[in-house]
This record gives sequence, C-alpha cells and structure tokens, in this order.
Amino acid sequence: MYCLDTNLVIDIFRGKDAGLRAKIEQLRDLGIEFAITTITLCELYKGAFLSSNKEQSIAQINTLLERADLIAQDNLSCSLFGQDFAFLKGKGNPTGEADLMIASISKANNCVLVTRNIKDFKNIPNLVVNRW
Repeated sequence: MYCLDTNLVIDIFRGKDAGLRAKIEQLRDLGIEFAITTITLCELYKGAFLSSNKEQSIAQINTLLERADLIAQDNLSCSLFGQDFAFLKGKGNPTGEADLMIASISKANNCVLVTRNIKDFKNIPNLVVNRW
C-alpha cells in the first residue's frame, strides 16, 4: 500500500502534475491500494478552512476519502514515533513532528510513503519512501 504525504495530495488537488493523477489511477487499476494518515487529513482540513474556496477544498477531501484508506495512530506507530524522535534528536537530525508522525504511521502499517519532499523523511530509519 502507498501512503500519500500531504504535499503530494495538495499537488493533486491543485492539478500541478496531470501525470501524477494518471499514475495513481494506473496503479489503482493494478490493484494497488492508497491511504492517507489522520495527520495528513488534519493538515488538509486546516488548509481547506483557511482557503478562500472552502466548499471546493472540502469536496476534494471528501472525494479523496472515498478513494483512499484512512490510517490512524495506534500503539505501534506511537512507539515508533518516540523511538525515531529520540534517535534523530541524538544524531542531531531532528524531523518535524507532523512528518515524523506520518512516517511512523506509514511504517506501522507497512506502507511505502510517497512524497514530493524526500528531505523531510530521509533521516528516518527503516522508512520506505519514494519521491513522485
């Protein structure tokens, strides 16, 4: 399963890369499943309610939720978050907490995290991440 990072979803919503939407549809046709985390959903709603076009933004989120699974924090992902936070802090490579939560949920659910911004995730151990 692929877990879509917030920046990737925003690019899809804005139509920044027509090939991206086609790629997702092609993979979906092959039986590949997609998910977003509850953290990404919070970030999307935050943007929607700050948007000048709230209704359209919320409609896009609702459409996404019809097509992608929603994966949440659980005990395992929270433990991974704490472990990775301590590891990264000890190495002097802290990662933003929201990104680390997204990564932890992805790892706990054996997902490949798909993002537009690898640098946010490159130091997180044992995270499978792809840039699209």
